[in-house]
Amino acid sequence: MPPADLARPETPLVWPGAAPDDVAAPPDAAETVPPTPPAPRRLPALDLGPLAEAPYLETRAGMLEALAAARESHRAGVLIGLARLHLAHGMFPEARSFLRRAEAAGEASPVSEVLDLALRAFDPRRHDPVPAADAAPEGPDVPLFSALLAIAEGPTGPIPDFAEAIDRIDALPVALQAVALPPMLDHAVGAERWWEARKLAGRFEEIDALREGSVYHYQLGRVAEAGREDVAAFDSYLRAATGRDAAAQRARLALVALGQRTGTLEPAEAAEMLRAARRLWQGGPLGRQTLAALAAADLAAGDRVSALVVLHDILRAYPDSLDAQKARAEAEALLAQVYGEGLSGIMPLPVFMQAHQRLAEDFRMSGLFDAYSESYAGLLMSHGFTAAAAEELSVLRDHVAVAQDLGLGKAEPARDDRLRLAEAEALIAGGRPEEAVPLLAAPLGAENPELSERLLHLRASVFEASGDTEALLDATPPEPSERFLRLKADALFARESWSEAYETYRALWERAPAAMAPSRAARMLLAAHRSGSSADIGAIVDALPQLAETPHWAAIARELAADRPELLPLRQSMVEAEIADALRTVERIDSLSEPDG
Repeated sequence: MPPADLARPETPLVWPGAAPDDVAAPPDAAETVPPTPPAPRRLPALDLGPLAEAPYLETRAGMLEALAAARESHRAGVLIGLARLHLAHGMFPEARSFLRRAEAAGEASPVSEVLDLALRAFDPRRHDPVPAADAAPEGPDVPLFSALLAIAEGPTGPIPDFAEAIDRIDALPVALQAVALPPMLDHAVGAERWWEARKLAGRFEEIDALREGSVYHYQLGRVAEAGREDVAAFDSYLRAATGRDAAAQRARLALVALGQRTGTLEPAEAAEMLRAARRLWQGGPLGRQTLAALAAADLAAGDRVSALVVLHDILRAYPDSLDAQKARAEAEALLAQVYGEGLSGIMPLPVFMQAHQRLAEDFRMSGLFDAYSESYAGLLMSHGFTAAAAEELSVLRDHVAVAQDLGLGKAEPARDDRLRLAEAEALIAGGRPEEAVPLLAAPLGAENPELSERLLHLRASVFEASGDTEALLDATPPEPSERFLRLKADALFARESWSEAYETYRALWERAPAAMAPSRAARMLLAAHRSGSSADIGAIVDALPQLAETPHWAAIARELAADRPELLPLRQSMVEAEIADALRTVERIDSLSEPDG
């Protein structure tokens, strides 16, 4: 029974917020008493000095002999000793291997935990992140391990106990000091913690491998540049840049950035230096940084094609990175600029052709290029480069097909039809109609009246080029276009079907008077005469003033229009011979000015 002063009071407790007359029962203990936090685990110091100073080979041999002779219950302890020995000499994979064997043998102690934490801190790239725990461990070396792990995770804010972490470096063997000092100094300089940076730099001076290495001089350059001591920064960067490690590559990038900031490097010089630096370091975040700097330098130098090539390299090497997203957006904008200027004639055609050939090597399969390639082929056609246009369209069609097969692009039947017909047209225009036949033999993959008519017209062009007049006339579409009417009328004229030729020329003339070039008007006039439609000749002559451009046409036309009965057959044949001779002259003139005939 509790003492009287601890007995339950007569008056009930009143909890905050309750009226005096309210009676409130005490809450459960779980609601009023917070759980007791677990006590932090206390880890011992690494204390690897004696092992680091002992002869490695002899010590290792002795430990291996002890391991071979140890009973099963003592093997874990020997394995822990081997893990500590290899860690003391900076042999992280070997130390990790022995530690894992010890853990498998049942070792689970503060010593094994501190070894595991040390391995994670000194070799973070080859190990899993630190697992979550109820409470952070404590121990003399924990601040140093925590600092190294925080730095390895990337950009970070202030690191707790950073000064204490620096003080623990002296307790490490030299092999581990050489691993810990570079990231610690890098963080101190980046965070502008100059007192700590000076202290860490002093430790570099005491270790031969660090004193002459790239890391030390690169960091000295950063400190000098932060203090606007550009000459000293240049000297330090230059000395660091002769190395072959990551710090040397950072120094090369810093040299270029320093030259750009101070105006001592021309844009083209900066791009050339970065191109050389790229050859010395590829891959990883530093390789990505190098490529991004090179693309920016090329762009600053006005070399958009080289910049696009580098942006493509970023897309290929780092497809899922934020830099790749930026590179894609920038590449799309630059491609639009280059092809906009090239297709509009702002860029000289030879320069544009060289740019296209270089960009096609990289961007063919990128999904950004198909429309530009098709437009480029059209530009080549407009300049009469039919062979080059046909080749471009053939390559484009192959790449589109491969992309679809690989699942990199969706099927677009109308586009495939358009490209196929464009290639056939280029072949026909280039005097290679026989090569266009396979392209025109297959039916269209999409229902498109415009493309269907174009297919018929191209087939008609092939028939015309091969002299297959009957096939051409059989291919007449239900609603022939001006171009097809021209082909059909010329084919009928060549077959000497005068009446049909005249009617077809007449239909073309009524639909598109401007399509009646002098040679075609002459054919219509001759077809009218030979078909017996002499009454129309005067009207034709009056309505087609371009006939007056040809010598003798007016006199010949008047003589034909007179249609006198006394016109002798001999006289008529002479007139027709003059007409035919004039027609051949006009056709030669038209062949220079009318590509479609």
